[in-house]
Amino acid sequence: MATKPQESRQSEASVSQTDPQQVDHPADVPPQRGDLRLGCLVLMASWVVVAILALAAVRLFQWLSG
Repeated sequence: MATKPQESRQSEASVSQTDPQQVDHPADVPPQRGDLRLGCLVLMASWVVVAILALAAVRLFQWLSG
């Protein structure tokens, strides 16, 4: 009788391990979230570049006028 609970536990463990692989939707969602995060990162980086260029333009204008 001691082997039967172990076998059932192993079968439960194997079922729990294979469940995420069998379900397609959670596997499809993380790449979309990754793409969204990458898009947000690119957007934020572009705004930082725009801010740096604007600051450089203001400094150049002040240097030329002063």
